[in-house]
Amino acid sequence: MKSFDYIKKNFEARQFNDEMIITLIELLIREYRLDNYVDVISFNRDKMENDGAYFPNDNRLLINPNIVMENTARWYNKKDFDRGDTSFNRMYNLFLLETIYHEVNHVIQVKEADRKVNDLLHKIIREGIELAKRIPDKLSFDEEIMYKFYYLNVLIERNAEIMSLYTLINNNNLTNTFTKTELSYLKENLIKLAKFGYHGKCNPVFTYYNLIKKNKEYKELNFCEKYDLITTLSWGLPITGKIDDKIKELKMSINV
Repeated sequence: MKSFDYIKKNFEARQFNDEMIITLIELLIREYRLDNYVDVISFNRDKMENDGAYFPNDNRLLINPNIVMENTARWYNKKDFDRGDTSFNRMYNLFLLETIYHEVNHVIQVKEADRKVNDLLHKIIREGIELAKRIPDKLSFDEEIMYKFYYLNVLIERNAEIMSLYTLINNNNLTNTFTKTELSYLKENLIKLAKFGYHGKCNPVFTYYNLIKKNKEYKELNFCEKYDLITTLSWGLPITGKIDDKIKELKMSINV
C-alpha cells in the first residue's frame, strides 16, 4: 500500500505537517475506496476539543494537530513513561497516525453501514452510525452522558480506536519503522482496550445498549453469528470462554 510507504518515508524525517497529513489521508481514502464518503479534509485548531472528528452528514474529516501535540506532551512527560529509543517528534507522529487511522475507520464504518447486509455486525454498526449522525446537537441526555463520561463504551469509538492500533501493529511494512518503545506503546494500549468492558458475563455491546436505554433492541440481536477475533473484540461482541484466553490469542497474533 502506498500509504505505508509514505509513512515509512516520512516518519523519522520530521513532524508531519498539514500538507503531509492531507496527503496521507487522501492515500488512505483511495486505498479503502472511500471517495464517496469524504468531501472535505480540514484542520480545526481552535474550536474543536478532540484530536479529530468525522461528520457523516456532510462527509467532513477534521484533524486538530494542537490537541495531538498536547496529548503527545502529556504522555511523553509522564514520570512512568520510559522514553527508551523514541523521541518527541516520533511520538507526535505516532499519536497523529493513531488519530488519522481512527477517523478513517469511522469513514469505513459508514461505508459498511451502507452495505445491504443485515447480519449482527451490520445492525450494530448502523445503530452506531445513526447515533453519529446526530452529533453534536441531537443526542439524547443519556447519549450525551455516555459520550462525555463513558467514551470507550461507545461501540463505534471502541472499534475505531482498536482498529487504528491493530492496523499500525499488524503490518510488517510498518513494524520495522517503529522502535521497540513505540511498538510497546501501541501493543499495550491495544491489549488494554480490547479487554475493556468484559466483566464476567457482561460484554461491551450489552453495556452500550444499556447506557442508551435500548435493552429491547439488545435482546433482539442474534448473537449466534461468529466473527474473527479482532472483529469480535473491536466491536465488543459476546465471547465464549474467558476474556483472558481471548487476550492471549490476540497477544500471540501480534507477537506480544
